[in-house]
Amino acid sequence: MRKIRFWSIINEQHSGMRSIDQELKIFRKETGIIVELTEFPWRTVWDNIINSIKEENKPDVLQIGNSWTSILSQIGYLEDITQLFQYKDHINDIYNISPEIDKRYYSMPWLLDLSLLFIRKNSDTKGCRLDTVNDLLSLCRSQKESKLFSFGGNKDPILIQYLSSFIWSAGGDYIQGNGIDLATAENYTGIRNFFNLAQKYSLKHELLNIYGDVIWDFFLKGKGLFTFANAWVINSFIKPYRNENKFMAVVLPGTGKARYPFKGGSCLGIVKGTPVLKESIEFIRFLTGPDSQKRYLTRIGALPVRKDVLHKVIDEFLYRDAILHTLRTARTFPARPYWGSCEKILLEFINDIFIDIVDNRYSEKNLRKKVKELNPFIRTVIDLWGR
Repeated sequence: MRKIRFWSIINEQHSGMRSIDQELKIFRKETGIIVELTEFPWRTVWDNIINSIKEENKPDVLQIGNSWTSILSQIGYLEDITQLFQYKDHINDIYNISPEIDKRYYSMPWLLDLSLLFIRKNSDTKGCRLDTVNDLLSLCRSQKESKLFSFGGNKDPILIQYLSSFIWSAGGDYIQGNGIDLATAENYTGIRNFFNLAQKYSLKHELLNIYGDVIWDFFLKGKGLFTFANAWVINSFIKPYRNENKFMAVVLPGTGKARYPFKGGSCLGIVKGTPVLKESIEFIRFLTGPDSQKRYLTRIGALPVRKDVLHKVIDEFLYRDAILHTLRTARTFPARPYWGSCEKILLEFINDIFIDIVDNRYSEKNLRKKVKELNPFIRTVIDLWGR
């Protein structure tokens, strides 16, 4: 009996039978191939990948964040799939979030995810414009309560997505060429807007509790006016709690000149040297095919990467207009081998500022100082990989 090992990230919440189990049963019925599934939460999957190298306990196929492809290909973890899938023949048929590396591809896009702003519907938010950060601040100032929002999510890296959107929309682009510089005027403006909003109006005791879904418990039970979150929460939280009519979703606010939310998602990779290469190719073809994309991804609330499927099912999604607008303007992270390490540095920075906010030690003076101190650490990592 043919068998492959598949490492997946936990993609859904509040469901009885895992939707992925149903797909694996269909795949086995169609092909006779058994898929041995292991699931990890976002916050541990990277460590498990690295440990699998040390322990020589690798899977055959695995789900990865789209920004991880570069580093995993550089260290020889992933199979070159450019010819295996005739990648370039269908590149125009998908929302391609998998980076091209030296004209080669090492992962296949599987699901899309987008950053959105979810707002409670009430008399204050009805008809209000939320195009810019200033619009959002005006709404906050109009409220009697001071604790108005949280950063929703179940994984730390999601914070970098939100921070990046603030930077991009302020005219900054801190990832240019082979360098990262957070201290330029535009980049700092976006960083300052992000943390000032958190300092003035966030549910501060939740800033340091990003793991888990407790934030949504607060939001859905009436605490707070809005939350930053990604599209997957629509089917994982809003629909199961029957709150479709209580919330609206909008594109993340910008500066008036631009709005650049985050677009990312997950890809599927084949581990280099797997003894079941043919079966692994067949499995990825199945998961990225139109039938599985429509069944599985729409069920868990993720967006299909296949354009033909997305256009067929988009009307089934709540907040259709916000999703389509975000798809048109969103940016993603670059294909750089150093990006994973820089993510960890940026997360330490974000959580350090959050600690200052919670402890009432936050100030723009200290923020600027810490931003300037951050650059040398990031440059050191980049130099290790070679500029």
